[in-house]
Amino acid sequence: MLKVFLISGLLIISTTLLGQPTSKSVSPQVYDTVKLDPTYFILGTLSDYMGRFSYVNKKFQIDRYYSIEKPLVEYLNFLITNELKINVTTVPDNLSEVSLYETFSPELSSILNSYFIGDYLSLKNLKNQPELNYSYLAGRYYRYGDRINDSIYKIQLANSSDHKICDTLLRRIGCTKIHFKYLKNIPAQFIYYFIPTSRLEEYFNSLDQEKTKLEDLYNDFVKPKHAFSDTTLKKIEAIKEKKYQEIIDLFKK
Repeated sequence: MLKVFLISGLLIISTTLLGQPTSKSVSPQVYDTVKLDPTYFILGTLSDYMGRFSYVNKKFQIDRYYSIEKPLVEYLNFLITNELKINVTTVPDNLSEVSLYETFSPELSSILNSYFIGDYLSLKNLKNQPELNYSYLAGRYYRYGDRINDSIYKIQLANSSDHKICDTLLRRIGCTKIHFKYLKNIPAQFIYYFIPTSRLEEYFNSLDQEKTKLEDLYNDFVKPKHAFSDTTLKKIEAIKEKKYQEIIDLFKK
């Protein structure tokens, strides 16, 4: 049973972290034009599994992260310290059954929580400005996204209470080719496949280096730890490629 669970989990995670196409070459000049708004970017990275405060439920807590997300934690802490001038405390969650990090800050948790009404991120509290929309979607892509080919991207969220915000913001910035897919799994999966505008793609491309760090850590620790056979990994890769080809064919119509 554990093996089946791990294979199922790997299928979900690997579609985000494994086998991504080689990053397209983007000049440093393009990167120079991208200015992430740190607050909206962090909002985009926040977990909302079963709602904002189902698992992020401690005083002054910002979020929680799996150990394989350590590069993400480090990058976010860098942004928070250097852009927002706020100190963050990162501690391991020793009571959890899995290895987790938790981050805390009285000031930042108050700022982030002000965008929520109960467990839900409020669209009314999000300013409709292009650079803010781009920053939020970049955060979503950074933690929960993937590039399927040279033009198609996806954002995949598990048991998300706020997944529809992705759809709203993608349409606000001018994305017209969006395909939503709901998987009634455990946990349930909300997947948005889309072709980004050229400007949004610049925001995504500016995160290539950080995305690669997440992918490398996953490859280095998760796959060897669970010791999947080459045959199993090939089956997983074949399933993933079939799913991706179905999406590519869909966007050709």
